[in-house]
Amino acid sequence: MENIMTVQSIAETVDTVVVLSFVRRMARDDGVNAKNNPAKVKIALYLAQAAEDGITVTGLRQLATAVGVAKPELMVLKTELIRAIQRAGQHRVCFRANPGRPCSEKSCQWRRECKKIMADWRC
Repeated sequence: MENIMTVQSIAETVDTVVVLSFVRRMARDDGVNAKNNPAKVKIALYLAQAAEDGITVTGLRQLATAVGVAKPELMVLKTELIRAIQRAGQHRVCFRANPGRPCSEKSCQWRRECKKIMADWRC
């Protein structure tokens, strides 16, 4: 995802039905009204795009900026950026907190990526 679009551009290009599906699923999965947490919507949109293109530090920095993280350009590690994004999204900062243990956060938006990175780490 070398020329990643900003999260706002992703929102404009993604089909409205897909966006509404994400918002409904988030509200159902974690009991939080997604309208009251725009960071969760932006994260969901980013992860949907990243599923196709892959997660990059550049893309995470753009997402971090979009959700209100201060000075993401100073962060160099994906783990550091994702944790800052979790904090901005009012989620418990848990990304790769216990690499040797399975994730207990079933509703975490980053769960799939966390598990994938943990699998790479263990090799």
